[in-house]
Formats: sequence, structure tokens, C-alpha cells
Amino acid sequence: MNLFFFDHIIQLDSLASLIDLIAKEKKRVLIINTNPTSLYKKNKLLKFFKDQNIQILNNPPLNIKNNMKIFLIKIITLLPKIFVQRLQGFWWRVSNDNFFDDKNFEILLNNNNVRNIFIPNDYTNKKKFFLNKFRKKKNIKIIEVEVGTRTLTTHPYQKNGFPLSTCDFYICSRKIDHNINEKELNKMKKLGCLRYSQAWLVKLDNIFRVNVSDNKDNLKVGLFVNDRLTEEDKNFITKIENIKKIRLELANKPKSVLPEKHSLAYLNRFNASQLINWSDIIISHSSSILIEAIQKNKNVFYCNFLNYNDKYSIKKSFFEDIKGFYYFDSLIGLTNALENYQKYKNLKYTNEDFKIIDDLKGFDDEESLLKNYKKFLGEL
Repeated sequence: MNLFFFDHIIQLDSLASLIDLIAKEKKRVLIINTNPTSLYKKNKLLKFFKDQNIQILNNPPLNIKNNMKIFLIKIITLLPKIFVQRLQGFWWRVSNDNFFDDKNFEILLNNNNVRNIFIPNDYTNKKKFFLNKFRKKKNIKIIEVEVGTRTLTTHPYQKNGFPLSTCDFYICSRKIDHNINEKELNKMKKLGCLRYSQAWLVKLDNIFRVNVSDNKDNLKVGLFVNDRLTEEDKNFITKIENIKKIRLELANKPKSVLPEKHSLAYLNRFNASQLINWSDIIISHSSSILIEAIQKNKNVFYCNFLNYNDKYSIKKSFFEDIKGFYYFDSLIGLTNALENYQKYKNLKYTNEDFKIIDDLKGFDDEESLLKNYKKFLGEL
């Protein structure tokens, strides 16, 4: 049995293509959502997997104490939205907590004959440490899967390097330039980012069909919301909405620690793939979802004014070299361009642009990508 854990939909989005590949290889899969405040009942990816007869659980079997804790947390989610949203610190603690218990978890492993556990690389440390206890005890391999792909060039971690002590393998899209213990280098598996394979993008389009009627005279603008946008100008979104003949739709990054019913991330009309397919123009900065936008030949307005160098140890974004983007150095320049969008028809993406995203994806040959994954899975 191959067991997959996730907390947030953005993690499931990165794990889904691998889950699909393993299921197609006729291997058993169990998916467990360990977010105690979000059931994701309307999520189409989960429905897709259920239709493939893949079992999905909301939390593994828990002891009475932890069930009571989750019950009390769910009661708090029933409070008025304005109150719940003020409890950011509390929800961070809930998000980072671990509700597993040894006895019931071991029963789950035994009953399902679990041999491999897959987790997103940003899974909380408490949960990683808990799972690590069972690696030798139950002869189980733990595989971390990189969420998305790294689009920013950063300085290597300075303190503890890039710790891989709680896993057996780390699947990443390409070489990571962080400090890694030499004894753990063999754990790195640069297999490529399966999330951006053409076959999976086609499947995502079928799963998340966009079937809406819109005024063809309006410019459809998709904004991938970044907190820095509203830091620059709190009225930024309103200014775009007020532009004549603009139809604006947002996609908040779906990794809010707020309960699902109180989080903007789960109230958006479209998910990321749907928004890309729907939009005439996409506004973003450094998000790996722009790889999909380029592959679909979308017109991108890039917020070059969102520079992280002053706050984080970031050298640059790989997207700064894409010739098929329009770059804007100010919010005013961006809004002016939207008001005069007739002058900003789609630029053509160059061979150099596609080389950049191939480097970000970690592959340019889809056939070799699948062979590499199947070989790795076969050797587990």
C-alpha cells in the first residue's frame, strides 16, 4: 500500500499526478487529509480519485483524546467569521500540530500493509517526526515530494542546511542549491516536476472544466493574489475592478491556515488551472503556476515591482528572463496597461523561454520523465 498525506489543497495539487501514476500502475493507494478544519468536500481532485476507487480518509483513526481536541476545534469554526479570522495565532498552532497517536496509527499501517508513505516537503515538522518513528520499526520508506517547483534563486540555508533526516527519499524537479549533508545526498531524486507534464495538464483540464458564459466584450483578467500586492496598495484590486470592460477573477494561494469555510482561498470561483484557461491576461509574480500559463501560451502581466530581495535572501526569479511576458515596475503602470490592453496583445514565447521552464520543470522529454518515475517507484 502507498499512503499519501496532505494538509492543504496546494499540497494535494502537487501530489495528485504521482497518485494518478501509481494508481495506473495497479498499485494500491490510500489518501489521508490531516487538516482537522477542512474537509474539502467540494474538491474535484478528491472526487476524481474517489471515482477511481481510491480510498480517502479525513484523519487516520485517532484516540479519544485527540478526537475530542478536533471536536472542540470544529466547534470554534462555527463562531462568526470576524471572530474566527482574528485567531490567526491559534490556527497556526492547529495547523502545525500533530493529532496522530501511536497505537491507532500502527493498526492502520498493519491493516493496510503500508510500505511507502508519501508526504509534501512542507508537511509540518511535528508530523514528520511522528512518521519518522515508524521507518525502521515497520520497515516503511518515507518519500517527500517537492510542492510546486522552485522559481526563486535563494542563498543556501545557513544554519542546519537542508535537513533530510526524517525521510528516505526527496523527489524534486531539479537540483537544489541548498546546503545538504553529504551523507544525505543520495536521498535526492531529481525526477522532474510531474505536475507540469503535458499528459497531466490535459487531465486537469478535463477534471476542472470551465463551463461559464461571459460577456465576450469584456477582458477576462486572472489575478493570482499575492499579499505583497495589497501591501503596496490596499485598493489595488478595487482599482482593477473599476476599469471599464474588465472582468476580474482571483485565485488566492490555497494554503491558508484558516478553517476552510472562513478562508478566501476556498471561496474563489476558479482554481489555478481553471483561472489560466479562462483568462485573457494573467497577473502574477514568481508563482510556479506561470509554468502552466506559458505552456498554454497565455498573456502574462508580470509584477516586477514585487521585489523580495530587501526582506529575504533571494537573488532573483527565473521568470525575470522570460521574453514573452510584459513586465511592470509599478502598480500604476500595470493598471494603465489594463486600461489600454489593446496595445498589449500576446507576445510570442521564444525557444529560450521554453528552455527556462524546462529547467524549472526539470525535464523536456515527457517519455523519459515517466520512465524515471516508474523506475524509481519500481525500486521502492
